[in-house]
Amino acid sequence: MTALPPDATVTWTAHAFGLSPVVTGDAQADERTLLALLDDPDRFVLAHVLLTRDSGVRHETYPTYNGLAVDVRADGTVHVDPAQRAPLRRRWAAWAASDPRPDALPADPGA
Repeated sequence: MTALPPDATVTWTAHAFGLSPVVTGDAQADERTLLALLDDPDRFVLAHVLLTRDSGVRHETYPTYNGLAVDVRADGTVHVDPAQRAPLRRRWAAWAASDPRPDALPADPGA
């Protein structure tokens, strides 16, 4: 498994076309590592963004970024509700277990 270095981060901008994540640092890891990082409360957002990017799944950028609600406030601070981690983990697990894999992230099987 390839671990993501601590300098790999994601920042967000909100604009007329929706939410845009910007990944900084050496943010490369294999799919298995990224799926495991969805369990990490401090890294699940980055893992979700990288999985979205690397998998090529179709996704929306507004009102959520591929199912992740991101609150970019006027002062530039960003808030992501950590309660989103478990549903995203289930959705990515369902995607990874599918054969063939769907072209979009499936609905939460636990909902």
